[in-house]
Amino acid sequence: MVHLAMHLATEAKLAGPVQFRWMYPIERFLRKLKCYVRNKNHPEGCMAEGYIVEESIIFCSRYLHGVHNPFDKLERNGDRDSIGSGKKVSVFNQNGYPLTMDKNRSLEDLERTQAHIYILNNCEEVQPFIREYETSSKNEDFAEWFKNHASQLCTNKDVQSRAELLSLARGPLYGVDRFNGYVINGFRFHTQKHETRKAKQNSGILLKGLMGSKVVDYYGVLTEIIELQYLGGNRVVMFKCEWWDVENIDRGVKVDKYGFVSVNTSRKLVTNEPFVLASQVEQVFYAQDGSNPNWIVVLKGQSQSSFDHFSEDSVDEQSYEQEEAFQQEKSATNYPIHNLVQGNELDDWEENDEAHDDSDDNSSHSENSADEGQSSGESEDNDDFLL
Repeated sequence: MVHLAMHLATEAKLAGPVQFRWMYPIERFLRKLKCYVRNKNHPEGCMAEGYIVEESIIFCSRYLHGVHNPFDKLERNGDRDSIGSGKKVSVFNQNGYPLTMDKNRSLEDLERTQAHIYILNNCEEVQPFIREYETSSKNEDFAEWFKNHASQLCTNKDVQSRAELLSLARGPLYGVDRFNGYVINGFRFHTQKHETRKAKQNSGILLKGLMGSKVVDYYGVLTEIIELQYLGGNRVVMFKCEWWDVENIDRGVKVDKYGFVSVNTSRKLVTNEPFVLASQVEQVFYAQDGSNPNWIVVLKGQSQSSFDHFSEDSVDEQSYEQEEAFQQEKSATNYPIHNLVQGNELDDWEENDEAHDDSDDNSSHSENSADEGQSSGESEDNDDFLL
């Protein structure tokens, strides 16, 4: 059967969205059921038994920890155990993993200071020390103050936490490892330079930050992936990004009436925080705005290792909408017939219908006449028989 593209628009008007009425999911499920058949004499029984066995295995495998089974395979971008697994300090415990190595380099003094201060401000275990620093004298910056007082402040910690906090207070080494790609939080990231040779886009960055007391989405591009090294074998992966100016409404960022966010690529955000933790970011994609050459539209990505959770009201409403969409005999919108058919064609159809009705009347009349003649002939034969 050949499907012509010219029929798709009319079919969509009459029947609604195609995803509610195509047969691909049903055919895939039937293929799965056919794979259960081992005895051709009893296909229905094989399907039923195979389906029950697979459901039982999946259910039991959820309670078997540490046992490999084919149903708990890692996702393509799933998190794995990294070098920092088992660490007590949160910034040292990251489950991402790198893709390909890049050339190593040494950090400049400004870059090292920016990365170190950002890590301290975003480490949960350091927050009590920050509050204590704010109540004390501020003759020196927090990084230097924390380095000088870390040994006295960490006396009530356990041995591992104390060693990791002391390593964090001394700051990272100047030499860093660099990567072209990194997988974390269910996303696969590539640097902007690395993806120039690729067809897909994986360098878009989304970071939720505070602007005053308001939570703002910061959009940018990933330019470099570095791994900071601390004493004791501790490591922290950070993303260096170029940020768009989202603090200037209408000139740097805007939202249209449909809810799409657009950012101005000609306006960069001037900030002293180019580095962010790899565990904090999400992935976005950018599409060029056809009407404005300097603007790009933001499309948020969905992590392959996470699922959206809905409330009961939203689930009920969604199921009701799906049930309405599955009524194929009823169009979602009532379209007048003159929008789908030209006027001359409609006249021709009416003439054909009238001619068809006349022919039906003539045929029914002739059939009635024939039936009457046959019945009269039968009555004459009966009379002859009686005589």
